[in-house]
Amino acid sequence: MNSKAAIVVVTAHDGPTKRISKASVRIPNLLGKSKIVLQYRDTKAKKVRLHDVYVGMTELRRKAEFVFGFFAAHGSERGLHGANWELLLELQTCKQFRDAVLVLCSCLKTGRFPDEVVKLRAGTRLCVRSVIGYREKMRVPGSTFIEKLDPRFSDALQEMIEAHVLPLLQNKSVEQAIKEIKAKLYEILTRNCLSQESRLVISFNIPRLQSWGDRKARLPLVCER
Repeated sequence: MNSKAAIVVVTAHDGPTKRISKASVRIPNLLGKSKIVLQYRDTKAKKVRLHDVYVGMTELRRKAEFVFGFFAAHGSERGLHGANWELLLELQTCKQFRDAVLVLCSCLKTGRFPDEVVKLRAGTRLCVRSVIGYREKMRVPGSTFIEKLDPRFSDALQEMIEAHVLPLLQNKSVEQAIKEIKAKLYEILTRNCLSQESRLVISFNIPRLQSWGDRKARLPLVCER
């Protein structure tokens, strides 16, 4: 049996993506305690490109199957985008997954892209079983808001982002993960330390969180433990 692998791709080229990038810094370590993790993250010197992701996955697939993906980037009906609105994840790249669960911390508009992703097959193989993400918009405050109005929101945002992965690593189904993510967001809403503006950002995102595909899917990374 081939080893199982995960990929983490995080952009950081404008205000919202920089906030998510900072909040997702521990995701590779959470995944990598027992499995192979391929990681791409924007730096000042170099931005992640579609070519990097595609080639990296192609090379690693010789010894591992990609069963999980965490992506933080701007989204559209065509896929996810990096700097200068260049495509970062599209259907052809998604064909490299095998029975995978994907978490897309992105604005997914009408949801057409994840709708198409969960239908992808490479021959008889199902590529992606389920996608967790945000229909329409995922709202993230800019750095000015956080620094001037609510510096404690950064810690809350990190909890929110990590909550997208932790239930899956505990062998919870996608359906259970959605419930736990929303429960975490509601719990953060009750904290007196956060400003009203922060609560508005969180409450905006809760009803937009959903899944596409098989809601009973579990993360194959966990099954090997």
